[in-house]
Amino acid sequence: MSLDDGWLNGHLFIPDGPVTRLCLICPPLFEERKTAALPLTQLARALTAQGVAALRFDYRGTGDSSGDFAEYALTDWLTDTQTARHWLTTQFPGPPVIVFGLRFGAVPALNTRQTGDRLLLWEPVIAGEDYLLGELRKKLMKEMLTFGAARADRDALVAELTAGRTVDLDGYPLTARQFQEIAAVNLAADSAGLALAAADTFAIGPSGRASAPLAALAEALKACGPVTTHTYKMQAFWNQIGQIDCSELITGTVAALTKDPAPPSPAVRTAPALDGTQLTSPEASSEQPVRIASQGESLRGILHRPQTAPDSGVGVVFCHGWSGGRLGPHRMFVKTARQLADLGVTCLRLDFRGRGESDADGGTYGIDTMSEDARAGIDYLVSKVGVRTVVLLGICSGAKVAIAAAVADSRVAGLALWSAEGLGSIREASTNRKKTGNALKTYARKLLRPATWKKIITGKVDTASVRKAVLTHETRSAEEAARETTILKQFAGFKGPLLFVYGGNDPDTELAGRNYETFCRNNRRDVQSHVIPEANHSFYSLDWETAVITHTCDWLNTQFSNNKDMR
Repeated sequence: MSLDDGWLNGHLFIPDGPVTRLCLICPPLFEERKTAALPLTQLARALTAQGVAALRFDYRGTGDSSGDFAEYALTDWLTDTQTARHWLTTQFPGPPVIVFGLRFGAVPALNTRQTGDRLLLWEPVIAGEDYLLGELRKKLMKEMLTFGAARADRDALVAELTAGRTVDLDGYPLTARQFQEIAAVNLAADSAGLALAAADTFAIGPSGRASAPLAALAEALKACGPVTTHTYKMQAFWNQIGQIDCSELITGTVAALTKDPAPPSPAVRTAPALDGTQLTSPEASSEQPVRIASQGESLRGILHRPQTAPDSGVGVVFCHGWSGGRLGPHRMFVKTARQLADLGVTCLRLDFRGRGESDADGGTYGIDTMSEDARAGIDYLVSKVGVRTVVLLGICSGAKVAIAAAVADSRVAGLALWSAEGLGSIREASTNRKKTGNALKTYARKLLRPATWKKIITGKVDTASVRKAVLTHETRSAEEAARETTILKQFAGFKGPLLFVYGGNDPDTELAGRNYETFCRNNRRDVQSHVIPEANHSFYSLDWETAVITHTCDWLNTQFSNNKDMR
């Protein structure tokens, strides 16, 4: 889907049989977009089983679409939503349209709906100002985790935005224009005006009750058509680290649609078939959606090809963390891949199986399967693209994936590892105890605030999840530990250059970084290490992010300068 100043990237999910309805999936913003990738994919696949063709897309400046986040605001994202809708209805003329929105996605969903649409909203953002204040609160909470105290207060941040300045929102540049346009949103007041076939709102949270703003929105929507409110007592998955089971929510959402009257005759698709059911536009030729086979299943990803610089012959496969995806935290993988492509480096960002938009057969996915997927990416770059030198870039547990793939595949020439988790004996026995201590200090400070107790008493805090986050950390079976020990022994013989980047306020810097440094020194390895002052585990700051990307690009340029175009 092309626009005057860029393109939209999307993924079209097509039923095997007749298409009876269409669904436009409007995603959330900020880190919620990354965290929600898997549940939205699972929803789209469940819809296809009901004859629905579902399109998940990204607004400009977000996800896999073109541009930088700071270049756009709500007005642009409404245009993007209309563009995505037009593209979808052009592919399948005739069937009725379902407009779906998760969190912020409810805003463009409601603002771009048309008469006769079916509306589905998961925990919608209703008051834009409240939503942004909540995002600023998350920023201050991350500062508390990182530094022991917030470095500003919310009023001061709002004053910066009101004065026309940009605020660093955990790696996203929140501009004054974005703040102004989103803060003006009031869905309950602006929802009337068009007749809807029906609307379903879904309250999702630990209280299991619809909030007063959501109840007000549902009441306002009754002027447009029949409205049903559903409640689900579950974790707010868009704010969680890790994979959250959303099967009950997805099943309930699909069940709400099956109560509708039978749709009209199915559509006949008029557009030519697309590669792997993903879509892009000719203008986006430097970044192409790809589908790659791995162990009988399909990986979905984005291939970045050099355009502004000659191809250096170097290719980078990105390895995301355990619960991550091909975007990386605060879209960090996207920015890195684009910068490397400008230097002549081909980049491949993949969702591993069971993550993001890649296949998942319900099996168990772990470091070994993720390593298999990384090697499938290597095969693709070498055999299909013609890359001569392969480097793996991994973050967090993706660093373990990169190491496991490298020791099993002689085509890997180097490793760039960000916030690398300890592997085998690198992971100290005291790791979980130290992480628990850090978490307890943070939550102890929060318990001193009256607002925290108010949320606990009113059921707005999922105390079970907090207890799990503080006291429960990743554990390994004896078999997994033995497997990691074997990989670590093989890693001692890896001859390629290594880059380690850690944050100064990341517990893993002390728990794993020091041990990796000793390990490399003992094995006389070519290693370069950087600690970004004050940074946390996921480098949640524009400055920290820039430093990581700069170190990585410089390292690649230095280590692989024999590749003619990286000199």
